[in-house]
Amino acid sequence: MKNTRLTILLTSLILLTGCQQDEVTQEGAKQQSQNLYQQNYKEKVNSFLTAVQLAQSKKQLQQHSSDLVIASNHLLAELIASQQPCSSYLESLKSSLAKTSEAQKHHLPDFAEPNLPLCYHVKSLITIPLISRVILNDPSYPSVPYSKLESYLLELLAHYRLVTQSIS
Repeated sequence: MKNTRLTILLTSLILLTGCQQDEVTQEGAKQQSQNLYQQNYKEKVNSFLTAVQLAQSKKQLQQHSSDLVIASNHLLAELIASQQPCSSYLESLKSSLAKTSEAQKHHLPDFAEPNLPLCYHVKSLITIPLISRVILNDPSYPSVPYSKLESYLLELLAHYRLVTQSIS
């Protein structure tokens, strides 16, 4: 009888320990995925900034801008899933962007200001890449406004640092 109880107790402990280990492993995988999106985003921003500082052609900058917009969309999806205080605001931002047609992208919709500072900074991670793409596709700029793009990208890096510090 004692052996049976001891066996049951040991088996229960092993199962509980295994379940806790699975939870830790799943949480680690989720964190690793989020870090991957963040790192990819930062690499795209730095690559775009370098291209601007090297005064690359408009076509090359448009490609960097498109890559950054794609990275920001991935980051947005990840942040919606992981940042509960901002998730409803970010969902509405995503919805507004989805409703904006390609013809309207020259004039981005007005976005409501979020109540939380983190949400404000995350919004900037999404809208600044779109603004830079609009600038590069705007025919009213006869030449590339390198200094304007550089200032936007430096601002973007500042927002990125604040977001990563907040969620770490």
